[in-house]
Amino acid sequence: MAKATKKKRDNGDFPLSDQSAVTAASDERIRARIAQQAYQLYERRGCIPGHDAEDWLEAEGLIMADLRAQAKKPSKSPGRRKNQ
Repeated sequence: MAKATKKKRDNGDFPLSDQSAVTAASDERIRARIAQQAYQLYERRGCIPGHDAEDWLEAEGLIMADLRAQAKKPSKSPGRRKNQ
């Protein structure tokens, strides 16, 4: 059985497994997408301040729904061809 390679977080608090590092990177990309979507909602609203939480929650819902839809799609990765 192979040992998991561990990486340290920037703050040095505790080590991360490779999978945890991948998950952390994925989480950061999701947060970036939500932030971008929230900013677009803010712009559509006319850049009126005071609705940041509302924009964030709406953006989060949109991005998470998109991610769930993508997860349900069958993978289009190349695989073996069936003999006909």
